[in-house]
Amino acid sequence: MLNEQEIKDIFSEVALAPSAHNTQPAVWKINNSKVELEFDMKRELPIADPKNHDLYLSLGASIEGLKISLRKYGYALDKIESDQQTHFKAEIIKTDPAEMELYQFLDKRYCHRDPFVKANADDVNNLNNYIESTKHLFVTDKAILEELMKDYDVAAYSFLKQDNYFDELCQWLRLSSKSKYYYKDGLNLDSMGLNFIEKLGARVVMRPGVFKVLKMLGLGKVATDEYSKNMTATGVLLVLSNSDSLFEQGAEFYRTWLKITEFNMAGCPLSSLADHKDLRDKWIQKLDISKELKLVNILKVGPYEDRRKPKRCRLDFSEIIRR
Repeated sequence: MLNEQEIKDIFSEVALAPSAHNTQPAVWKINNSKVELEFDMKRELPIADPKNHDLYLSLGASIEGLKISLRKYGYALDKIESDQQTHFKAEIIKTDPAEMELYQFLDKRYCHRDPFVKANADDVNNLNNYIESTKHLFVTDKAILEELMKDYDVAAYSFLKQDNYFDELCQWLRLSSKSKYYYKDGLNLDSMGLNFIEKLGARVVMRPGVFKVLKMLGLGKVATDEYSKNMTATGVLLVLSNSDSLFEQGAEFYRTWLKITEFNMAGCPLSSLADHKDLRDKWIQKLDISKELKLVNILKVGPYEDRRKPKRCRLDFSEIIRR
């Protein structure tokens, strides 16, 4: 049985798992040595994620985060009951602590939305060597990246221009540091990698009324394009899986992002491109990705200046567990 300090330490790390719009939907029930995963229905995205596909990926990442953190403290999961899609419960047992595994990168991984800096050749080689041992695909060719990043902006705007999608996104935007949720969840101005001028612009542009006017004037896409910033990435990583389980796909996505961190780099999802059916299909065909593999998500990847790393925005451990 975990003691109170271990519960605090472990689930503070579990809370670091990635989720769409940083909604953090995972909720863990703890009863002695038994744990069960649920999700907070208030953290669903019915417009952006109507089938809860991304939510279940997030839950899979949370499960993986729990497994990684438990190993650090000499625990593991046993007697797992799961449909590999929406339901998960298990028992915590004692085991040997892990040595130098992914847990050391849990609090170092973050979503980097600033421009990237020039990559170290050794780090790129190490990342490439890792990618070659996986099913994933790492794209660094400049011409392909240029086309891909342009398609990302097209995909992103195709969602943003939908009023209901934009309104839902605004519910998770934290445009004022005075908000009590600013460092809790959602997407705040710092986590979005905005400089002072960009923050001022975002506070105006990302108001639903203002954005609708920009759309009418044909300026909506111009105001939201990220091509120049995205082209500073070292490359784009397509996270691929041969599993049908959304839990396992979410776990693979999280493990991959932690491995990127190991090579002194950061990632940022280009989820709109992965979610846009026509453009997703275009790139699956263009990059000759096997039909046996599922495209879990796409990450732009590169090194960053640590001084620009924003304060982490996460729920307190006590907000993601129930007794």
